[in-house]
Amino acid sequence: MKPHTYYYNCSPEYIHSIDPNLHGEVESIIRLLPKRDKQSEINSDLFWLFTSKGWCYDTIPTGYSHECPETFDIRQSIHEIKDQNLRDLCRTSTTIDARWHADFGKSFDGKL
Repeated sequence: MKPHTYYYNCSPEYIHSIDPNLHGEVESIIRLLPKRDKQSEINSDLFWLFTSKGWCYDTIPTGYSHECPETFDIRQSIHEIKDQNLRDLCRTSTTIDARWHADFGKSFDGKL
């Protein structure tokens, strides 16, 4: 898979201001994705890859595998991932009481 640089409403400078390694981290996760036949399989792969890098999640994808695919060599169990999850990091707005959530969120030195 060839990753492209698309960020909704974010300039490259803004992404860099959050954390200089943010773009590279997301790109490295995307590069690890194997070709899959179904979107649900891609969603499951993204879940395992993002959470293994310390990202929090909003919801566990439908049809996810209870064990990480061997391809990724991730040693975390689903129970460990659930225990470490901070869903509030996925809120898309911290200034109003919105109920919208992003799929994944992570704090970079206090910046979401």
